[in-house]
Amino acid sequence: MNNAGFRATNLSSTFRLVLYGKRGTGKSFHASCIANAVIERGFSCLVTDIKQVVNLMESSFEKRSGNLERILAPDLLILEDLGAQRSTEYVMEHVYDVIDGRYKAGKPMVITTNFDFRERILNATADDPWGRVFDRIVEVGFPVKYDGNSRRREIGMKNRKDFKRKLGIEGIES
Repeated sequence: MNNAGFRATNLSSTFRLVLYGKRGTGKSFHASCIANAVIERGFSCLVTDIKQVVNLMESSFEKRSGNLERILAPDLLILEDLGAQRSTEYVMEHVYDVIDGRYKAGKPMVITTNFDFRERILNATADDPWGRVFDRIVEVGFPVKYDGNSRRREIGMKNRKDFKRKLGIEGIES
């Protein structure tokens, strides 16, 4: 079996995940694990965020369609931190172009976001600048909620406690 046949039959176009939840709960970590597994199996993967997409699209107006094609070309696209960027009409246009382009091409994607899927994404109103983007995400995305405390905060607290112990200042507030 050639590599192209392997790709066509084993990386499902229905693989569209929306990993959502609070900061530090493991969304990006798990998205990276998915990227590693996909790459290990011989597929291509691009992990990026909308800010990088917009920067690439702004870099050359003449090359805009080619740049969009480069973003859409990998077998799997992982969009990190959707919603962390400014919600301008210009940014929303690029977000929609990427998500809609993947949808039309029948290619899988993983989206990470701090937006709550049920409260923010499903209930977007017509005047919401994210409404059009969310409408497409709801159609093609399978939501996976990440709950709990921020692992970064827990690790930070442990590191500070260990550092205080090493310095011999355990009882001192910081």
